Amino acid sequence: MFNANGDRVAFYENSGGKNKINQGNVGEIQAEFLDDGNYQKPEYIVVSASGTDAVCITAITVTHPMSQDTYSFLPGEMAVACDIWDKNIDYPHEESNAQIQFQDSKSGQKQEARPHCMWIDGGSKEGDSGDTTEWKGFQVHLPDFKPDGSTPKAWKDDPYQMCGSRTRFGVYKTLNKYSG
Repeated sequence: MFNANGDRVAFYENSGGKNKINQGNVGEIQAEFLDDGNYQKPEYIVVSASGTDAVCITAITVTHPMSQDTYSFLPGEMAVACDIWDKNIDYPHEESNAQIQFQDSKSGQKQEARPHCMWIDGGSKEGDSGDTTEWKGFQVHLPDFKPDGSTPKAWKDDPYQMCGSRTRFGVYKTLNKYSG
């Protein structure tokens, strides 16, 4: 997780790929803040696959421990939107096996859906391009994913705001754990 200046403020590493979330299950990951006691609110999150198992991510929710600010996004749905916007973009996605529940922030009404998930793959060995996809990870600008859904609604009218801007949503073929 990074602040607005691009400085890393929190980090989680799944050393050796030991912590796994089974298919269709929900898992919780807690990033450790680097400067103990300094809980800067991150503006960016980078999600990367560093192990040998490809992963298809359906939904991510980030909650700040001190402010309880919450951001949620669906990487697969973002990949679908960008693929439609630009046929040269090829973010691998498919319908997810996971069913999630959405709640309208205004009416409180709930509905279930099966959104797309997005594949990322760390590759099977050093230098490998990955078995499932060449994409190693992605970054998201968290403030663009408020619970009210206001920003994604604007992207339907102008997808360039999301798909043409790596600062909002960027997918990467190479990443390292030090720079994201």
